[in-house]
Amino acid sequence: WRLTLDEILEYGNQTSDGHIHYSGIDRATSTPYIIQELKKLSVSSRNNGKVTIIAHSNGGLVAKALLKRLQDTNDPLLEKIDVVIFVSVPQMGTPNALGAVLHGYDQGIPKNWAPLFLSPQVAREFSYNDPMAHHLLPSASYFNGEGAAIQTPLATFNDGAATQMFINRYGATIDNSTELKDFLLGREGRPLAITDNLNEPTVLRAGLLSYGETVHQSLDAWMPPSHITVHEIAGWGEDTMAGIIYDNDRKCIARTAWICTQYKDTLRYKPDLVVDGDGTVVAPSALAMSTSTEQVKRWWINLRDYNRENVTESGFLGREHAGILEVPQLRFFLKNLITTNNAILLPKYISTTIPSSISTARLRFFLHSPLALSATDITGHEISAATSTIPGARYKRFGEVQYISVPASAAPTLHLDGYAEGSFTLEVQEVQGNTVTATTTFLGIPNATTTTA
Repeated sequence: WRLTLDEILEYGNQTSDGHIHYSGIDRATSTPYIIQELKKLSVSSRNNGKVTIIAHSNGGLVAKALLKRLQDTNDPLLEKIDVVIFVSVPQMGTPNALGAVLHGYDQGIPKNWAPLFLSPQVAREFSYNDPMAHHLLPSASYFNGEGAAIQTPLATFNDGAATQMFINRYGATIDNSTELKDFLLGREGRPLAITDNLNEPTVLRAGLLSYGETVHQSLDAWMPPSHITVHEIAGWGEDTMAGIIYDNDRKCIARTAWICTQYKDTLRYKPDLVVDGDGTVVAPSALAMSTSTEQVKRWWINLRDYNRENVTESGFLGREHAGILEVPQLRFFLKNLITTNNAILLPKYISTTIPSSISTARLRFFLHSPLALSATDITGHEISAATSTIPGARYKRFGEVQYISVPASAAPTLHLDGYAEGSFTLEVQEVQGNTVTATTTFLGIPNATTTTA
């Protein structure tokens, strides 16, 4: 994950101590580790030396780069590969990576609300020098790819004092690759963001941005040779970042008792969410390759229904991008593709067409503040940073922004509990599928450590 695709293909030396070295003097080898493993798989194959490659997420870009290199060098190993399965692969990049590099979005480890090992602030600084973060960014093909029509702008700037400099340069939206590159490089004039201020988008490095562009110029147009079948599998039904919305916020910077006497205009952001994805990768990018040839097949896995129908006593499983291979029906489907290379009998949640649109309304809450956000439904079940017992509900945190999504039928009661003095902004959306049907905002309200709402 910290290497360029070329480094993975060219290096990887397994030494006598069992370690695999990709850097330093120990990385040199005449046969890179990934090639060694491919040869071993072919030798041990029970199918006349044939190999199936299953690739998840960034692994799909590694696999594409490997296959293209084998093609370009006329390597006989290419003939040993007969099936390639891409599971939630951001083939044209994904807007989630845009949020990660600009704002540290969704990067806390183990959780965004409990970043014990990696904070979003550190993750954003790391991505400044991380090649992988740059080849996961939306590519030029993202705007006209084969997967499906992408209608959500990668960035939207709503009117306000803090957003005006972006509007002056890009207009109200960023919806082409030229504007995206200029925005990532900060050509409207913004500086490198201060480490702790995740609301301000940082600026990327031109060299690594060019590296990401070069990767996609090579891989986005790749098509498999005639003897390889490719299966593209996209997750669907989970709220997934399709862009970033920037608004003008009002921070209370001086007050007397409970009366704010002075406000400051600041920038705030939130993810522009769609259900056409697995929580990290939008479906059109996972299904980017053209199906104009019989060699390429498309599949959807309905995570919305799986997550609603699989609830344990401790809460629902909530499988998203990282845990998509934990869905038993998907593993059964993959096994069937490996052993028979056909998909006549589809298990539950797997389909050849996009699942039916969500007909029931959802409520989304975005809280920008030093308060803890939670909600309970009419039966007393809860969604919060630590608890998830409302079927179909989600809690996420990115920087100081907290987000809850819950089915409207749950009739939720929202809870806000102060833990530091400041001011808060609460945005509420009613959503039907991918369409926001109603919205309201409570802007710049002073709060104390004792505030409850």
